[in-house]
Amino acid sequence: MATRRPKAPVTDPLRRAIVGSEIPLLVLAQATGVARASLTRFVRGQTSLRLDVADVLATYFGLELEEQKERSMAKHADTQKARLQRVKAYLMTKPGTPCECVEIRKATGVAKNRIDYEGSLSSDPEIRRERLRDEKGKYRVYWTYVRPAK
Repeated sequence: MATRRPKAPVTDPLRRAIVGSEIPLLVLAQATGVARASLTRFVRGQTSLRLDVADVLATYFGLELEEQKERSMAKHADTQKARLQRVKAYLMTKPGTPCECVEIRKATGVAKNRIDYEGSLSSDPEIRRERLRDEKGKYRVYWTYVRPAK
């Protein structure tokens, strides 16, 4: 099974610039003052470069880092609110019927670990959370929509 390589927002573009330029590493080493052996190992993915060396190469190729806009908490809250509404709407189609997380995930597309994210669903007075045994004797979490008393 292949392991997932972590994101490399600095080294990947720099490596692509070096390889894509098709400049011989000897010429690049002479132009930048970076050792050819270091460039060779970096291009092959065997080692990384020190930041000062990466700065020299980035300047040579005209590369710059830009800050990414952080995901706002308001957007995160809206996303969770939308998830909660989808789950609740699904449960409302089956009032009084316990629904397991897997069933809710299949019907709404909300991941199991996001169904009750930070207690958002279990704090709703119309939704009841229960731990019941399934046919194999394992405890499962079930969610039930309970009609509000009038």
